[in-house]
Amino acid sequence: MTSQLSIALRAAAAGIHPDEAAAGLIIGHAAFLQRGDFTRHIETAACASDGTPMAWIDWDAVITALDGGRLPASGGEKRIIRIAASLAAGHPVSLRDVIPASTSATRSWSPSPSAAPLGNAREHQPGRRDGADRCAWRPAS
Repeated sequence: MTSQLSIALRAAAAGIHPDEAAAGLIIGHAAFLQRGDFTRHIETAACASDGTPMAWIDWDAVITALDGGRLPASGGEKRIIRIAASLAAGHPVSLRDVIPASTSATRSWSPSPSAAPLGNAREHQPGRRDGADRCAWRPAS
């Protein structure tokens, strides 16, 4: 199920660079997609035109659960979630707070390889989370 969910998340995010980066962070962490307390905030559907499975994370619900203690997470997991929610849904995040301060080679941090350089990012349409600009969808059965 995790690999199918990963594919569906990538399909829904395709072509929207901030969403692709957010999906890449969550997929790259791996543990989130195996946790029911996280996946309950993921909606799935199939593209009406070709049946492609698609999935979207309800970032408002994820952040609410995280802040309310209903989504237990380590410090690192919280940082990943907050960065992903900022990228995908515009949730405010202080990079100073979420990027570790260490510059040591043994504790370096870098963004997900799926994060596109800002210079070639397409213009993002805030609030557009349903892939409707690419594909009409129908609820998964």
